Amino acid sequence: MNNPRHFVIALLLMAAAGLPRAQQSVLNTPHNLSVTGPGPVKAAGEDRVCIFCHTPHGARTDAPLWNRRDSTAVYLPYNSPSLKAQPGQPTGASKLCLSCHDGTVALGDLVSEKAIVPTAPSATIPAGPGLIGTDLRDDHPISFNYFESLSLAGDRLTAPATWDTRVKLDPASEVQCTTCHEPHDNQWSNFLVMSNQDAALCQQCHRYPYFGQTAHSLSPRQWNGVGVDPWPFTDYPDVRTNACLNCHRSHHAGGQADLVSSDLEEDVCHVCHNGNVSSSNLEAVFQKFSHHPVERYRGAHEDGESPLN
Repeated sequence: MNNPRHFVIALLLMAAAGLPRAQQSVLNTPHNLSVTGPGPVKAAGEDRVCIFCHTPHGARTDAPLWNRRDSTAVYLPYNSPSLKAQPGQPTGASKLCLSCHDGTVALGDLVSEKAIVPTAPSATIPAGPGLIGTDLRDDHPISFNYFESLSLAGDRLTAPATWDTRVKLDPASEVQCTTCHEPHDNQWSNFLVMSNQDAALCQQCHRYPYFGQTAHSLSPRQWNGVGVDPWPFTDYPDVRTNACLNCHRSHHAGGQADLVSSDLEEDVCHVCHNGNVSSSNLEAVFQKFSHHPVERYRGAHEDGESPLN
């Protein structure tokens, strides 16, 4: 097979043959940066789809036919008082993902041939949900050994043997971007490996025994369309289906500790408990002349904190 384009097409066909019928083709996702791509960022004339990540010849040897250069950035890893893991600099598949998503390497800066620079809005990934950056403190931790964390987390994490088979650790037993994301399939949006409706993906790893009995897991209440959208990053319509996402963000979290949606603890609550989702308006209660002054204090209660604090 002398034509590289035929080689890449053959790879796609072989891969598709063994995939579930519902899986989407990468051709119809934002990861298609070729001139035929459906997204806003794409090449001016390059019609090869896989070349932006893979090449049949001259590829790097540390990844599957990998055609991108690593970022040389130094990252700020996620940290939180509740975190039992100790993530360091990104490794494995996460480092490959960040070669685009940290915004420091041009999308067309390839190993095997001259750079193929996409058109507008920029040569690197533009601002938006896909730009993770080099500050990972507002993103779900990656590149840590899950089994070491499991032994320290008590009953808060689940054993990998109980997971859906689509959720995987890497060969070093580390959590990576690819634990939750499948870069070739966008059927669940955000390239998730499975639907996160009712926190189905979150609860593969995270276990809170009584969460299923709470209103945040059971309530059918929807946003009335007034004020701030409580769920701007999901397509789920109510409290029950958003579940963990009522308060938490896997990426671009406003409050870095525990990945809550806002750095102000009361704002995490008030976005729903202001009468626009919940039937009661607690935000109005905390705006009365006489009230507990929650707005004066930043920070939040933490697991294991001293009661003297």
